[in-house]
Amino acid sequence: MIDFLTNALSVYHASDYIIKKLNETGGFTELKTDEAWKLEPGHGYYVCPFGTTVIAFRTGSAAASMGMPDKQDKLRIIASHTDHPGFRVKENPEVKQGSYVKLNVESYGGAILNTWLDRPLGAAGCAWVRGKDGRAAKFLVDFDGPAFVIPNVAIHMNRKINEGIELNKQIDMLPLAYAQEVHAQETHALNDSNEKGYSFREELAYHIHRIHNVSVNPEDILSYDISIYNAEKPVYVGRDRELLMAGGIDNVSSEKACLDAITGIEDNQGIVISAFFDHEEVGSRSKNGADSTILANIIERICISLGYDRNEYLAMVMNGEFLSLDVAHANNPNHPEKYDPTSGVSLGSGVTIKCSSRQNYCTDADMTAQLLELAGNNGVKCSVNYLRSDIPGGSTIGSILSSQLPMRSADIGIPILAMHSAMETMGAKDQAYMEELVRGSGSPAQAA
Repeated sequence: MIDFLTNALSVYHASDYIIKKLNETGGFTELKTDEAWKLEPGHGYYVCPFGTTVIAFRTGSAAASMGMPDKQDKLRIIASHTDHPGFRVKENPEVKQGSYVKLNVESYGGAILNTWLDRPLGAAGCAWVRGKDGRAAKFLVDFDGPAFVIPNVAIHMNRKINEGIELNKQIDMLPLAYAQEVHAQETHALNDSNEKGYSFREELAYHIHRIHNVSVNPEDILSYDISIYNAEKPVYVGRDRELLMAGGIDNVSSEKACLDAITGIEDNQGIVISAFFDHEEVGSRSKNGADSTILANIIERICISLGYDRNEYLAMVMNGEFLSLDVAHANNPNHPEKYDPTSGVSLGSGVTIKCSSRQNYCTDADMTAQLLELAGNNGVKCSVNYLRSDIPGGSTIGSILSSQLPMRSADIGIPILAMHSAMETMGAKDQAYMEELVRGSGSPAQAA
């Protein structure tokens, strides 16, 4: 878990980490979306369309055309998302303010803004550089730890700060990137014309060379997609170090469970899929988000390659099972009134089955029963959770996907505190319960 958290610095890094782990198992072959697929039963494959979404799957030993799919040919899907709230760097981001240079950023998702203040921040993502062959070259980039800070205003200049201050995303949330050294005798004459300056593209070029040993001219950087991240390392807290604090627990905890499930399968009868989607935190409405046809298209291509016709494909979908993995809200000990009085969950309570009659979550009673039985049989802590009726909470990719791929489904996750904070908190043992439930006593296909 710590390894995943420290490597998933951006959606590109998370996808890269997932792919590396798939390749390390030796049982997965990369597929290209613009090529014909020739799949074999009993093998693992993956596809990474658009760079930030990964779909990995295994075709079971019995997954071949044998007429209408029977119960052993069941389609099982586990899905999570790779993005988390934060900030993205805009084009021409340098904003000069006296001797300071700030970065112009755009907020991404529903971040708790004040948790990003006064923390060491890093930057990571992808940059595209003009290539010699006329095609842009793509490079993963990380600024290698703390590089920025978003400073608070001192209480002496803002006496009402503890009464609650609304933060302006365009004014208050710009990271400080550079502070020019100023000699006392020069202070009175300081202006933008004599400032040494700071170039974000020069910084990108430096880190591309540092990481990839490729010399790049800043003017040859055509575009970039760079996220600001919390550069603090994950840390265990609590009397028995039973709690884990880190940035990005939402949703690395679920990504890891999905990844361990698909890489841990030794054999299965049907088709098992682990999907990792981008853009969940901004509504999933993109080509690489869950609210696209990407997963349905891939499943159909899998079925066609294995010899199923469309009638068999549709039957397999309707007979399938789907788990949406995303974190749940743990009761905050300082505000118990914010949570349901009879079904609230806490850190250390294991796996949460998330339910909502408004269909914010895709959980149905059939899958709830199956999961509770599976949990009981495998010694997994598991509970059913509803939110307060007067607090709608959030939503997941679960309802989106279950409306496109109608099958029995459930939303599950580990409970965390301060969801969407720059630093979230989870129960360390809850992750093991989640992975065990998805694994299903040594067979992920049983739980997926």
